[in-house]
Amino acid sequence: MKKLFVFLFLINYCSLFAESNHEKVIKALKNGKYNSAKEILTEWEKTEPENPDLLTGWFNYYQLRNQESSCRIGPSKLTGRGIYDYGVTIYNEDDLKIAIGYLDKALSLYPYRLDIQFGKARCLLDAEHYAEGTNQLISVLKLYEKSPSHDWYWTLDESFKENGWDVKDTFFGCYQDYINMMDFGVDRTKTQEFFECMLKILGENPVILNYYSIFYKYVDDNENSLKCLLKAYELDNDDFIIMTNICYTYHNLKNEKEANYWYQKILSYDTDESKWYAEKCQEYLSH
Repeated sequence: MKKLFVFLFLINYCSLFAESNHEKVIKALKNGKYNSAKEILTEWEKTEPENPDLLTGWFNYYQLRNQESSCRIGPSKLTGRGIYDYGVTIYNEDDLKIAIGYLDKALSLYPYRLDIQFGKARCLLDAEHYAEGTNQLISVLKLYEKSPSHDWYWTLDESFKENGWDVKDTFFGCYQDYINMMDFGVDRTKTQEFFECMLKILGENPVILNYYSIFYKYVDDNENSLKCLLKAYELDNDDFIIMTNICYTYHNLKNEKEANYWYQKILSYDTDESKWYAEKCQEYLSH
């Protein structure tokens, strides 16, 4: 009897530290063992064919197995200016289509899995399918607008409500990253729809308004760029980035009196940070 107890205890003890299928797949993919990952996923699928983390596992398998990295030199995708050396991910388009198909299946079953919603948007933007990626971000916002009190979930069905996570904060935090992945020169109508949708549904936010001002500057609409920046300043009047961009924009509008006012305003803070931004303003105003 004693031996049986010890044996059962060991089984239970070991099970506490046994890797889940999800962990096994992630480990195999991180180590580049795609055949192993496929075997795990195939066996897992026999018992839980609609498990959302199985479906994201298949997504990761297909998007990663033939993925390559490269470098590109060109202007900023947000401003259309400057020359930068940045990394790009090269996807196999056939694999990408299959991968996105798995996410679409998962979202048809579990629309409130925010990690899957965001994962789809990020992948599309990274693959330079900008219009589709932006449209995905808009669709998630509209789902939130439709059911603002609904619980949302993350990987392994972690509940936002049970963990005390703020859905809006997650939207703002992640969307800043996704905006940096956009190309403001592609499908400008869709990009503008995204910003309008975000401000309407989530409320005005100084960081998002600053990005919106950059978009307007990209399309040579300095008047609307300034409106976004002044609204952002109302919400956060200690942000040197916003003040610097206001200075720049007045200069673009050939209103040197206002441009100089904002330069002096930044300088008046008399901190190392403000002096750095004031110097940038001075350089810009000299051109």
